[in-house]
Amino acid sequence: APVVIAGTVFGAMNLACVLFFSYAPVLLVAQGLSSTAGASLTSLAIWFTILAIPSGGYLVHRSGRPIAAIVVCSLIAAAALVLFVAKVHPTVSCMVFGVFIGPLSGAILSLPSKVLAPRDRAVGFGVFYTCFYALMAAGPLAAGYLQDAWRSPSAALIAGAALLVAASLLSLIFEFLSNR
Repeated sequence: APVVIAGTVFGAMNLACVLFFSYAPVLLVAQGLSSTAGASLTSLAIWFTILAIPSGGYLVHRSGRPIAAIVVCSLIAAAALVLFVAKVHPTVSCMVFGVFIGPLSGAILSLPSKVLAPRDRAVGFGVFYTCFYALMAAGPLAAGYLQDAWRSPSAALIAGAALLVAASLLSLIFEFLSNR
């Protein structure tokens, strides 16, 4: 169960990223920016993520508290998505999203090894990545349906924020189950 939860957390985080990078430029264009300006603004998050993955991973490793990092970073990234949709400083929201989504990858990828014995890791990571890929396959379709139902690209971004909140809650459940 903890490995399934960890794979779901990883899928939720990555799906939130895919939704952001797919729908944020579309939302900015709907709000009046040119497609070039919308894509450029969204790319800020990518640049900050590139820097945040190794530096955030280092900080998470030094702290020794990956669950706390997942919870804090997921919630801040979710808040950044909500603020982005609400048009509250979109440039800052993009940068904050990028900075706080970066450390999540390493922290989440470290979770299965906490509960799997070395001899079980091949099968365990197979389960982990099956959960990840299931979310990555179904998520964009669901986001497209949400966009059609709401008639706004903001629906997918709100879904991304909800995924990040769910990831933080699931990581707490992982912690509870892995300590039993």
